[in-house]
Amino acid sequence: MKSKLHFLVLIQCGLILSALLIRNGRLLLLAIPFLVYLIVGFIQAPEEIKLVADRTIDRTHANALELIKISILIKNQGITLVNLHLNDALYPSMELVEGLPHKALTLTAGETVEINYVFRAERGVYHWKTINACASDPFGLFDLQSELPAPGKVVVLPAPMRIY
Repeated sequence: MKSKLHFLVLIQCGLILSALLIRNGRLLLLAIPFLVYLIVGFIQAPEEIKLVADRTIDRTHANALELIKISILIKNQGITLVNLHLNDALYPSMELVEGLPHKALTLTAGETVEINYVFRAERGVYHWKTINACASDPFGLFDLQSELPAPGKVVVLPAPMRIY
């Protein structure tokens, strides 16, 4: 649960308890909008995430600091996800050149979305297994996390030395 949800529950309980203790119906009426807000969030919270991800990397081997393009195709095979956040992890030695490795959107049933970004990196092996997906109700009260399998690997070789 998030702090926003805790705050709303605390306000709700405080208003109801105060109204009962001092026997004030008007104070109890103030609790109704918060209760409706919680109920709507609970009703519209996603029950499951049915997404399929496919990662495409333009090359499996590159020299240091060469541009590498990653394209991730995500298809929704479940219900409409009103508040969806997708995030692909970046390594600290990667420098993002173009695009973003994350996206926040609404994804309807059967719809497909693509995340594209270009990076350069120092030498090393860069290996991805999953993409993080977080779906929630429109108010962001009830979250549902999922790791989508999307394997990929890039081997970045040291930059070639020029001999004069």
